[in-house]
Amino acid sequence: MPESAKSAIARAKRNAQQDWFLTAERAVRIIARQKQTLTSDDVWEWMRDMNVEVREPRAMGAVMLNAARDAVILPINQWECSRRPVAHRRPVRLWKSLII
Repeated sequence: MPESAKSAIARAKRNAQQDWFLTAERAVRIIARQKQTLTSDDVWEWMRDMNVEVREPRAMGAVMLNAARDAVILPINQWECSRRPVAHRRPVRLWKSLII
């Protein structure tokens, strides 16, 4: 495979991941305008409803932290059991909307 083709494939992969990340950040903003509190489960559900393919599930933490940095949400000292079967009811943090 020519080097230019390899480069194009790598670039497409990076862009797809960036698209996922930007879509997840957009989801946080949309949800934070609708709810006083939210969790990453809410974002996962929105992404699923929009048929957004999961690229890297571990990136959701960075999405939530970026939203907090951007003053969209604020972490609060409350947790609830995840609603996602894949998470096996592990605790997930509640976040307070700062834009509602």
